[in-house]
Amino acid sequence: MRRRHFLGALAGAAAAACVAPVATKTGPTPIPSSLLALPSMGLWPARYQQAPHAVRDAYAFAIDHRAELRYIPCFCGCGQTAGHRNNWDCFVKEQTGPGAFILDPHGLACGTCVGVALDVKAMLATGMRVSAIRAAIDEKWAATGPATRTPYPDD
Repeated sequence: MRRRHFLGALAGAAAAACVAPVATKTGPTPIPSSLLALPSMGLWPARYQQAPHAVRDAYAFAIDHRAELRYIPCFCGCGQTAGHRNNWDCFVKEQTGPGAFILDPHGLACGTCVGVALDVKAMLATGMRVSAIRAAIDEKWAATGPATRTPYPDD
């Protein structure tokens, strides 16, 4: 019953998002339902579901590892073009609530962002500290392009 209630509410929100906005209305920007992800419920946008396995893996990893990826830069130029500050931004536009995310479509088409995220995932699995991971990522990816201005970890 809970799932049916949630899916009904989600369908209502999606339908409401399709209504043309009133010019005089102020308030928060409507949630782009086409990029809404609720991973704990197994609900992912169609564009995510249609992406290659490596891309889906990078998105799922990013959602669960904001604490680490906020210290990892990206090297594809998205800091200048999309305003990204770190590798997490390449996958998540915003977290709208507990377990609810608006995905950034950038990661769907950027092999650099996906590669960086999956490298971080592999290094974390070996027990490396975030500061060592950052150094390894900087060394491997720096020649690819301009890095985002990302702070260094304190660990």
